[in-house]
Amino acid sequence: MTMKKSTRLFALLIVSAYLSICVKAQEPDNSCGLYLAHSDIFGRLGVYTAKALEKGSTLKTQDIIVPLIEDEGPLWNDQRWTQLLGYVEWEGRTVRALLAGTGGAVNLHSKLYNVEPFMAPHEEGGTDLHRTTDPGSGAFSYQVMQYKVTSTIPAGGQVLLNNVLALGDGITDEGYAAMDATISKLQTMFSTESGAERDHFDRDVLGFLHAGLSSEISDTFPANPVQFQRAKDKGTANAWTYDDTNVEVSWLKDNGVCLDNIIQDTSSVKQAGQGAFATRTIKAGSVVVPTPVIPVSRFSLEKYEDDEHQLLRNYCFGHEISSLLLCPYGSPATYANHARGEKANVKLAWSTRLDSKHEQWYNVSVNEILKHPEPGLVFELVATKDIKAGEEVFLDYGEAWDDEWHAHADEWTAPTGSHLYQPAAKMNQLHSDTKIKTLKEQTKEPYPANVFVAVRYHVDRGAKPTSTKEQPGGIIRQTYKWTKSSDTTSGLTRPVYVTDRRGVFGLEDTYTIELVNHPLMHDWDPEIVKEHEQIVVTGVPRDALTFVDVPFSSDHHMEGAFRSEIQIPYEIFPEAWIDLTLESIDVEDEDEGEVMYDEDGEDDEDYYEDEEL
Repeated sequence: MTMKKSTRLFALLIVSAYLSICVKAQEPDNSCGLYLAHSDIFGRLGVYTAKALEKGSTLKTQDIIVPLIEDEGPLWNDQRWTQLLGYVEWEGRTVRALLAGTGGAVNLHSKLYNVEPFMAPHEEGGTDLHRTTDPGSGAFSYQVMQYKVTSTIPAGGQVLLNNVLALGDGITDEGYAAMDATISKLQTMFSTESGAERDHFDRDVLGFLHAGLSSEISDTFPANPVQFQRAKDKGTANAWTYDDTNVEVSWLKDNGVCLDNIIQDTSSVKQAGQGAFATRTIKAGSVVVPTPVIPVSRFSLEKYEDDEHQLLRNYCFGHEISSLLLCPYGSPATYANHARGEKANVKLAWSTRLDSKHEQWYNVSVNEILKHPEPGLVFELVATKDIKAGEEVFLDYGEAWDDEWHAHADEWTAPTGSHLYQPAAKMNQLHSDTKIKTLKEQTKEPYPANVFVAVRYHVDRGAKPTSTKEQPGGIIRQTYKWTKSSDTTSGLTRPVYVTDRRGVFGLEDTYTIELVNHPLMHDWDPEIVKEHEQIVVTGVPRDALTFVDVPFSSDHHMEGAFRSEIQIPYEIFPEAWIDLTLESIDVEDEDEGEVMYDEDGEDDEDYYEDEEL
């Protein structure tokens, strides 16, 4: 080879290498961005980001909001939200919004938080089903929540939510003062001496104290000696810092499990609504997503007025010969739909990385698990074959589930009056950009009887109205002007009468509304409009108005809506958890309530007691 050719070849290699570097530099980083990992500071699982998230960005995950009707299960406290944020408060008399997706594992703090929730736009795939023709109506939730980043989160940062917004309760100034007094009394128990042994003792003492505190207090009270010293020096309100909640990205990759291998989109399966799709190539044998679960009794998910089950049952894992159900939170796995045989590309397995307690619970009876319930069980969806980016993820729900679905679909008949029904979710989807009809317009073209026009509004009894007039009959009409602060998270989503609509050229229409008491409101509710009172609000923007389902009218409450848990494969289901026979699942004693069976097949009368709801 001549010197000239050699030089030319060398130059070509240099150019090729340079172009390759440039192409790689332009390729988007498709590595995992969200992880589920154990949070030492909170003492439970948490959600972390492996990439910096800028303020104003949106987490690439959506949460299914499952309404819990008349349920007071203690384990839901850290995974549920006040009904106000889910627009589900009027699904029943007492409703809580359970986050079955990623947000259910996001930890809460009253001072440290970096994301806030917002209702996601209604997508096709769920609201396009209708009870007149679709047996899948009422089988899944139509409500979806997303999260906006409110302050920049560094790589390795933990995603945190405001527990006041989430749970509706927080710590008052008096509460912080009481904790400060407690810290002052406890300081004699802690030594100023350093050393691993002393530090371990101090941590044990704080851990013991935490065990007896409610979640909103324990997540603010010092969790380690460093925070204890901060509380002593600066007050309990300043005991925690964002740095306390962060971890190294390398630790996250070694100890966490990726949460964003899948994302939701319209499923290819008819009647299924949304589905899960791979965001990147996933090799066979790899963990697709983790799925933490909470143990509950299948009988606890029966609705209070009939033998129908709560919608949550459809998202839970279980076995047909066990009363134990394991209900998911903190994972997008809830979007994975059912497929039999070769079409399924993931399987259910116990977690091998996260601190799952399945091994120590293998020989514990259902009764013991439910008498002393605690989080700790974690499943994983594991790829059974290579999954391409963009490919839909399917899990085999089991033969029992498959048989029940096909029987339901074959026998499906539309409920009486279905042709007159239109869900609020569909109304909001279809009419998001249309004018809201006034009362006068509705007399000619009424909205469906199962929805009402509503607004989220906080009645501030201390605010001064723009006008106060006495109406005939002694009714006092108070008029307020809508402000940006009117639509608050502390407000109640309530029905309204739309009395007027006004438009100015070049500007959006505004509305005049009269607040109406919801039929399920209590007399003691501070938001209630009193008997001789009329509250009118002017200047209400269109985007503040929404359609909401009339109580007990949504597809979730529809008689005969499909209900069945996802089957846990028999080969990974502990024998100690088998406490039912196939014949006993539907057994109900009119005098003694549900019948629970112990390991010998005898009635366990000590566990279930009749409860009047």
